[in-house]
Amino acid sequence: EDYGCIKFDDVTGLKKAINHLIHSHNCRKIGFVSGSQFNHDASERLETYCNTLLENNLPIDHNLIVYGNFSEFCEFEVNELIKNNPDIDAICFANDEMAKGGYNALVASNYKIGKDIAVIGFDNTLTAINLYPSLTTVDASSFELGYQAVETASQLMDSDKILKVTVPTRLVVRNSCGCKNTTFDK
Repeated sequence: EDYGCIKFDDVTGLKKAINHLIHSHNCRKIGFVSGSQFNHDASERLETYCNTLLENNLPIDHNLIVYGNFSEFCEFEVNELIKNNPDIDAICFANDEMAKGGYNALVASNYKIGKDIAVIGFDNTLTAINLYPSLTTVDASSFELGYQAVETASQLMDSDKILKVTVPTRLVVRNSCGCKNTTFDK
């Protein structure tokens, strides 16, 4: 409580992304590839996944949740996820780098991303636009995070007040979810 904090809104954009899978693509068996269980952002994103499923009257199936390490080296976890859930129709990744590893695992298992299975990520990094098909993701602007950090630091020099800033996130729809168009949801 005694420290300032500048962080991303891990909830709003991810909730929109999962609702997009449910309402626009009729996905019901949505897997989640989380980051470490000891990472705050990973925990918050996993909680958002669970809460969004419950809000849509979908059960939380712990067999649909695996844990990576926020790197692209999560093929083993994704292979386990699809092996244990042959009826899976979507996978939500807690970041774009893990989605990149997930693409490798899905392609090796003969899934057509955006057709056989919907995929979404989080961060909107260059990885997202360089994947094929391009990755539907949650935009978390590192530029805006840095800007807010500098702005907050300058405000701290004039005040003793502890500032907490949450940088908004938004859904960026591309082709990996099954959509044909690229749109930005503000």
